[in-house]
Amino acid sequence: MTAIACWINREENESVWAVSDSRITQFTSPQQVSPLTDHCPKLFTIPVSIIRSADNFRIFPQKIFEFGFGFAGSTVIGINVKEILALSLSQLNEVGNHHPGQQLPPETYPSLYEIAVLAKTIAEQYMHDLGQYFPSSVKIEMVIYGFCKKTQAHKIIKLNNSSATPAVINIVDCEDLDSGNAILLGDRQSEFREIIEATRQRFIFDTINWWRSPFIALNNWINQSSVDTIGGYIQLSFAGILGARISFLTNINTNVISMTHAGINTTESFGTTIGQFILMPMQGMSLPGEDGWDNGNRIARAPVER
Repeated sequence: MTAIACWINREENESVWAVSDSRITQFTSPQQVSPLTDHCPKLFTIPVSIIRSADNFRIFPQKIFEFGFGFAGSTVIGINVKEILALSLSQLNEVGNHHPGQQLPPETYPSLYEIAVLAKTIAEQYMHDLGQYFPSSVKIEMVIYGFCKKTQAHKIIKLNNSSATPAVINIVDCEDLDSGNAILLGDRQSEFREIIEATRQRFIFDTINWWRSPFIALNNWINQSSVDTIGGYIQLSFAGILGARISFLTNINTNVISMTHAGINTTESFGTTIGQFILMPMQGMSLPGEDGWDNGNRIARAPVER
């Protein structure tokens, strides 16, 4: 299936982090799975753009914020929900003309929960469609995360169906996130949580490595290749008050420094320029070692109370 962890990171400035593996598998028998690819992106950023009432020709969309989206389970459902959701939010039309010539106030923005309700509606249509032909292939979990401009708070919202109600998506606006508690998606959640907690116990509270424990734990789990359904390469996403982005990752312990996403090195595979622009990403992060980052055992800001 997959493994995704999403949590609030307060190592410095508060933001939501998400990590995922990149393996897609299929059942070759009731008890046997086989990888389809180790290079599937499962974390995305989705911008929300509006068309103002004064824009009579509807040709000047304005981006008002962006958020993170991830999925586990059915790739057909997850990818298509992401695409339809992104399209639906790409040109929201202003109702009325209550703020002519002014920036719209945040209370007029859609909340992340409202966006989750839209994702639920889209997903249930695909579940009904796919379930007619492949009833065992509608298992899906999704997560929407980032800074909600309407409520002025960081949010992690989980959506999933269950074996008891496979045609219905449940929405959970996750709470108890202050302590770095990770919201998990995937088929081995209990095991994943144990690995995260064991990893976190190795570090001093409030250090960089402590806050990034889910990242370190999943990277080690992937490298161990101990689970058929979890593997490939780790992916990383950030979402906060300034927006959301996917981070390219690099292994500084190799002879050649390359920036990859889901194991794909775009600069090496497709050339270093496109048009008159550099393809090499200017923002990224180095992968942790088994014991985290060398500079990760320090506190990046003033310590907080537990």
